[in-house]
Amino acid sequence: MTKKRFVEFYLSQTLKAATNGFVVRLAYDYQQETGRESVLIYTEAGPQKVTVTGNDLLAIIYDVVEALDFPEREREKRPAARTNLP
Repeated sequence: MTKKRFVEFYLSQTLKAATNGFVVRLAYDYQQETGRESVLIYTEAGPQKVTVTGNDLLAIIYDVVEALDFPEREREKRPAARTNLP
């Protein structure tokens, strides 16, 4: 699977659903001249760019989620994670 397909289809739809639409969409950008890879995150708060050069798919997920800056109202709505682990 290409990074472009992963970011723009799978990760974009997952984050849109997980954030109740706060994340509108993601776009993958590859600069052929420099080899720089970026993910453009389009949110209700505006767009932002995250550099993901050399990242595998798991690292892209991590960097994109870390870059999301949810407004306080969104933080309050999200329930705490629950687990069945001891």
